[in-house]
Amino acid sequence: MFELPEPYRFVRNAASKPGWWPSSPDDPRRALAWAVGSPQEGVGFAGEDGGPAVWLRLLSADSAVPRMNVVDVCSGVRRGVPQDEDVLAAARAMCGRQAAVAANGYVSPLLGKGNSAPLLDAIATAARADGAVPAVLHCPAGDPLLDVVPDLGFEVGVTDLYASISLAGNDVEDFLATLPSRRRTRIRREMRALDGARVLSGADAEPWLDTAADLVAAAYEARGQSIEAASVAAIYRRLLAGFGDEFSLAVVEAEGTPVATTCLLAAGRTLMSYSAGFRLPQSKAVAGYFNATYYLPLRHAYATGRRRLLLGPGTIEAKHLRGARFTPLYSAVPRDCPPLVALLRRTDRWLRDRLAELA
Repeated sequence: MFELPEPYRFVRNAASKPGWWPSSPDDPRRALAWAVGSPQEGVGFAGEDGGPAVWLRLLSADSAVPRMNVVDVCSGVRRGVPQDEDVLAAARAMCGRQAAVAANGYVSPLLGKGNSAPLLDAIATAARADGAVPAVLHCPAGDPLLDVVPDLGFEVGVTDLYASISLAGNDVEDFLATLPSRRRTRIRREMRALDGARVLSGADAEPWLDTAADLVAAAYEARGQSIEAASVAAIYRRLLAGFGDEFSLAVVEAEGTPVATTCLLAAGRTLMSYSAGFRLPQSKAVAGYFNATYYLPLRHAYATGRRRLLLGPGTIEAKHLRGARFTPLYSAVPRDCPPLVALLRRTDRWLRDRLAELA
C-alpha cells in the first residue's frame, strides 16, 4: 500500500486542497478548475499544507494511458523513436506498477511553494516500498523539479515536444506576416471557411456541449480509438462550471451542421486549445479540424487580449506548418532502472535532433 510519511498527504480530490493552487493563474492548466474538471484514472495530489505539492498518478502499466505510461513516455512511442525491443521488454517487465509525478496538460506537476526535494524523496521511497517505479513526466524547460531530481538519483532527458504560438502584433494578419509566404497562402486558403464558424463562451456554449462531445467521439473513432461521448460531455460540463466565461467552444459548420469543434480554456494572457472533435468526411470540405483547432482559437485569442496559444504535443508537422514553435518536455527516471535509462537516453537524442530540425 502506498503510504506517505508525515507531514505529507495524498488526496484524490483537488478541491479538498484549494491552497495548493494559485488564485490568479496565468495558464489554465495551473487553475484548480482544470484539476477538478479533467479527472483521470489514478490521478491524485501529494503534498503538505502550506508547502509544496505535486500531481501524482498511482497506476498499473495496464491502466496507464500511453501518454502517461512511464515506459511509453521514455521510449518515445508516440514519436516513433526506434528502440531496442529487448530493452523495451525489460523496461515493461520492471514497470508493472508506477508512481508518476505528472500533471494533466503537460505542465509542471509542481504545486504550492517551498523545497520540493523532501516530498519527491518521500514519494520515491513510498513507491519503492509499494513495489512501484517512481518517475517524473512531462516537465517543461525551467521547471524547478528538474533541478531537484538529479540529486535524488534520477536520470533526466527530453521525452516530447510541446507546441505553442506567441501572438505577434494585434491580429491574425500580424501573425501571418511572421510566416513564409507559402505557409501564409496555405493558411489563408484553409481559413476561407471561417465565415461559417464561431466561438461560443460561458453560458452560450452550454447548449452545444453534447454536440461537441459527439464530435470528439467521432474523431476518436476516425483514429481507430474509442471514447464515450457522455464522458466527454461530463468533462466539458465540469470545465464550464469551473472556468465560466473563460470556457469556450470553437465551432465550424458545413451547410449549417457542426462538423468540427475544439474546447478552449483561458487564464490570464494564455489560451489553450483542448480536445478537438471532427466528423469525416464532412469536415474536410471546410478544413474543419484546422479551423477549429488553430485559426478560430487564434482569432479568439487576439480578440480577448491573449498573448499565447497552447496547442499541446499532438502532431508536429501540422502544427509546424501553421506557425507553432516547439519546446522540450523532460522526464526523469531512476538511475537504478537501466532499461528505462537506456530508453530515455535514446529518446532524448532523437528528439533533440528533431527539435534542431524544427528550429
